[in-house]
Amino acid sequence: MGYDSTSAFGGKEKIAGLKLIMKNESYCNVFARLGEQRTLSPELLSQLKRFTCKMYATKMEVTNTNELRMQLFKSRKVEMGQLPPCEDCLNHRAVRANYQARI
Repeated sequence: MGYDSTSAFGGKEKIAGLKLIMKNESYCNVFARLGEQRTLSPELLSQLKRFTCKMYATKMEVTNTNELRMQLFKSRKVEMGQLPPCEDCLNHRAVRANYQARI
C-alpha cells in the first residue's frame, strides 16, 4: 500500500503543481530525472527552484525563492502562510524528493 509523504507547498494545492508540470515539457523532464542520481545536481536543483517560483508567480521571471518571498511579502498580495518556501527549506525538500524517487 502506498502513501503520500510529501507535503504540499504553503497556499498551493498539489494539483496546481501537477497542472504546471503537464503544461510544460521541460518541467516533466525535470521531475522525470529525480532519483536518477544519488545526489541532486546543482542544475536539477536550479530547475526545481525555477518550477517553484513559477508555481507562486506565473507572470514573474524570478528563480530565487528568497527573492520571490520578499517581493510577495512587500506587495502584501499574500499571507505569510502562502509564501513559497525559503531556499534552505526548498533544498531540503528537493533532496528528500530525490532520495524517495531513488529508492
